[in-house]
Amino acid sequence: MNGSTLKALRSLLFFTQDEAAILIGGVSLRSWQYWEVDKRTIHPDVIDRVTSLIHWRKKAIETVELALGDMLANIPGRAAYDHCVRLCGRLDDITRP
Repeated sequence: MNGSTLKALRSLLFFTQDEAAILIGGVSLRSWQYWEVDKRTIHPDVIDRVTSLIHWRKKAIETVELALGDMLANIPGRAAYDHCVRLCGRLDDITRP
């Protein structure tokens, strides 16, 4: 995983850099920032945590879709939502080292 991918996945999780540094990485804000601009190698355990959270997010979205069914079709912003779902479906391609 490179810094751009880490940043994109962090954004999908709606974390700020500071939140991600503390909650995902257990590191300083500066360390997280270095990872996102490829100044330092991202720790494998951080890659695993981010990947796990993205999988959890995907399952949560699928659960909501099943629960709400056709009601989702009329929600404003559906195109952006569909794009995120498609991106989560490509997670394996995105998270390859």
